[in-house]
Amino acid sequence: MNRNRQAVMMFGFGALCGAAAALLLAPESGRQTRERVRAWGEAAGRRARHGAEAVKNLAVEQKERLERAIEEGRAAYEREESAMPRERTTARS
Repeated sequence: MNRNRQAVMMFGFGALCGAAAALLLAPESGRQTRERVRAWGEAAGRRARHGAEAVKNLAVEQKERLERAIEEGRAAYEREESAMPRERTTARS
């Protein structure tokens, strides 16, 4: 797991360096570059909010499914328990 985390971090660092180099070497004016970066940041923010909302909805859905499964399990247990004949224990003297 540690090796995977390191690989992801290195990938992210490389992507960040590449983005910085692209901005520095871009044949645009500073104003155009700032506008482009701002638009990119806003789009990334929208995607992040959309992704977070999707994850939240999925978590709520999974929680509801789990609660239903637990309730169905309890109901099945109670049905089986009530269907089983109760053994009478008699004390022998």
